[in-house]
Amino acid sequence: MSDVGLLGWITQRLIAHDQHARGLIARVLGASTQNRQSIYAALAHEELNGIAPDTTLGQSDFDAVCERAMRLRNCPALEIISAVYGNVPEGFLGALARCGAEPLKPDHYQQLFEIYSTPQPAKLNALKYVDQITRAVMDVIATLAPVLLHPKVVRSTADSAAASQLNDALACVQKLNSQATNEAIQDAIRQMSEAGTISSVLMRFARRADQFPPQPLVGVDGVRPLDSVPLLIAAGRKYQNCLPTHVSRALLGLVAFAEFQDETILEFRPLSNGGWLLEDVHVEQNGRVADADRAAAQELCAHHGIAHVSRIGNPPPGWRSMESLFRRHHWDAA
Repeated sequence: MSDVGLLGWITQRLIAHDQHARGLIARVLGASTQNRQSIYAALAHEELNGIAPDTTLGQSDFDAVCERAMRLRNCPALEIISAVYGNVPEGFLGALARCGAEPLKPDHYQQLFEIYSTPQPAKLNALKYVDQITRAVMDVIATLAPVLLHPKVVRSTADSAAASQLNDALACVQKLNSQATNEAIQDAIRQMSEAGTISSVLMRFARRADQFPPQPLVGVDGVRPLDSVPLLIAAGRKYQNCLPTHVSRALLGLVAFAEFQDETILEFRPLSNGGWLLEDVHVEQNGRVADADRAAAQELCAHHGIAHVSRIGNPPPGWRSMESLFRRHHWDAA
């Protein structure tokens, strides 16, 4: 059934059952949260199993419909759940009492029942410390990677989309940092303060990334590849430049940096053939690079098969004079 009506997907089922047990709707509106949610859970079971709320197929079917409706109207939560689901797992009724006034999605009730009947310790622990079990909470718990199933993370994650984003970020961090094991992540989450965030936890591991893509000039005398986040940050401070802003691109392999002779920073770009190109040479505060230092870097790279971007070219005589003279004109002018 579609999610329409005063109580969403449950509205039409309640109306139909109320035809066979007058007063059911009144009971739902005035019942305790636990009893109300047990009725919702029973109707969710019908919804998921394609059980019609009424029927004209025969007297036996009609009697069964009436029996279900009267059970919902007259029985306490324990009897309703036991009759519909076959048993009542420990803690399940308490969870229903924390589901609030609104119905969850039909599949949420089945998921909740399975969490308490299996049981699933991580999800049980997460639910234990959630004030109210809502649709968003159930979606988050169903989506989050097991290592992230902690009450602090569940409470701070808005919806399943945010949970998926966390999963993706976790996978990336674990690929980049060999120390970001499941156990290390879980320990960090447990130690997280109430004001802390899971994004800050993952960021701490990302800052210690040690699994960079392949680097140019590895094992070459006088060259130190900047192949970790700490090395890039330290070099940025030493040379007082913007190296830290390139960390993400370096992690993705879109750029690579190396320190040459403890005096310059070499910047490389990857090529489609698997090789590298020396894009530029930098010194402290992005100042002017001495011709001798640039030439030394270019010669070293050339020796290892790495070309460089030409900054000079072969202009004809008088080019600079012509460029200066024509500066206030436009090439595309008539």
